[in-house]
Amino acid sequence: MEQIQILFENDEIIVLNKPSGLAVQGGENISHSLDKDFSDQLGYKIYLVHRLDKDTAGINDCSKKFKGRWKMAFADNSTRYSLINDIMNDSLTLLLEKAKKDKALKERIYATREDKSPVKALCALATAEGFPITAAELIYEGEESCAAMLRSVNGGDVEAPEGWDDMYELFFAALDYMG
Repeated sequence: MEQIQILFENDEIIVLNKPSGLAVQGGENISHSLDKDFSDQLGYKIYLVHRLDKDTAGINDCSKKFKGRWKMAFADNSTRYSLINDIMNDSLTLLLEKAKKDKALKERIYATREDKSPVKALCALATAEGFPITAAELIYEGEESCAAMLRSVNGGDVEAPEGWDDMYELFFAALDYMG
């Protein structure tokens, strides 16, 4: 069996790229399944947070610990979007984490939206705060994130829901969601 690609991992969860053709859960007449094969690959049991159809390739989330907590977290799409954004760009994720604790920084981040070149202003602020990112990287991350989400939810259809490819706007949505 081919190694399953890990996209993100921390102490509690693993986000992976599930290949098409692999059942998520084992059962009668299923010789290979994500829950068994990935547990074997890692050397410890994983718990499924959600399922994708056997023929669907895309992002699948697993918990290293009890599954109930993450199922509740992923019931809210904003949490899922936040995690997906975390996977896609470390600099923006770390900037969000810092802004969560620093109200003045959060206000400075919002102020970049008023700049004549808001994307460049956000990238300059992130870089000055020690989380380097360029406008080109921000655009690339948005396109990559969108492609991953499309693979996850509809097998890679070319029509993305509006805004999925806009990492700049997704960043501000996550900032708004933080409260």
